[in-house]
Amino acid sequence: MIDWHHLFGLESNYEVELEKSLSLQQQYLDVVIIKKSEGKPLKEVPDGLDNLSEHNLLTYKSLWEPLDSWAINELISSYVIYRKQVSPSLNKLLPKEHFRLYAVSTRFPQQIINRSNQGIPEKSGCGLKP
Repeated sequence: MIDWHHLFGLESNYEVELEKSLSLQQQYLDVVIIKKSEGKPLKEVPDGLDNLSEHNLLTYKSLWEPLDSWAINELISSYVIYRKQVSPSLNKLLPKEHFRLYAVSTRFPQQIINRSNQGIPEKSGCGLKP
């Protein structure tokens, strides 16, 4: 078996670190909504949360925090970590369909709307809409 991890560092200007701990700082997710097997079904949910799944991860940005590409990357990163934590093992991850990601912002996220719609045809169904 080839130890390909170290091949990146051989005779190059790159250093290779294996099994690097990325947990130097605790990371918190604003809200996690988990479906229970017991209890009454929700009759009414806030707008935009009508498609809840088994695991719903939500980030909230106040008036003083932008909902920007960095915030979206953090949410996706939290999803990856959370999915690993709640799955039976890393070899048997829960299906991605069991998870939904939500980003809620007090102020209108104009910059991310503009960037997401650049170069995307309107009929494609892609991008964010105001």
